Amino acid sequence: MPTPTLHGFPKSTYVWTARAALSLAGIEHEFVSILPPEHRSPSHLNRHPFGKVPSLTDPDLYEAAAIVRWAHEVGDASLFPSDPLEAARVDGLVSCVGSYAYRAIVSDWLFAFVWAKGERDEAAYQVSQNAIRDVLGVFETQANGPWLVGDELTAADLYLGPLLFVLLINEDGKALLAEYPKLQELLGALQAHDGFMRVSYLRA
Repeated sequence: MPTPTLHGFPKSTYVWTARAALSLAGIEHEFVSILPPEHRSPSHLNRHPFGKVPSLTDPDLYEAAAIVRWAHEVGDASLFPSDPLEAARVDGLVSCVGSYAYRAIVSDWLFAFVWAKGERDEAAYQVSQNAIRDVLGVFETQANGPWLVGDELTAADLYLGPLLFVLLINEDGKALLAEYPKLQELLGALQAHDGFMRVSYLRA
């Protein structure tokens, strides 16, 4: 089988998720870093018609969800529980990451405030922090210690994990995370997991 090649932004949380899934599944792959505006180039649009990341070639797949699912099906590690109800819980938490957690942590906090230039609107900043609290609170109630679902690492951990590392960027994010002991336990378990950390954007 040809070596799969993953294309993506080196600091993308979804790229980290996809690479971690491949890593844990024992699927050797090549990582090709791209940076804006390369994601709008004809070559990348051929790999991902919406100009997003990650995308995979050999086989041709785009979106982290497809790559994680493929890694689970063909690789050496199970990223979804065999029990149908537990697998559905993983799917639900993965959906919550995409629908709520990514927006609160990355779009409405990291991009809007942490990486933004100029004077900060403190009232709006507090709103963004409270939105993060709302999201983290849901995951805190779901966490099983240290993993989100069951006694083993699953795809849900691979999706939420990189977002928890985003919160470590500054003291405000660390303070938010400190309010949720189960999520801190999850973070510690991921930090100790070589298969997850060796493809981290922290090493990009």
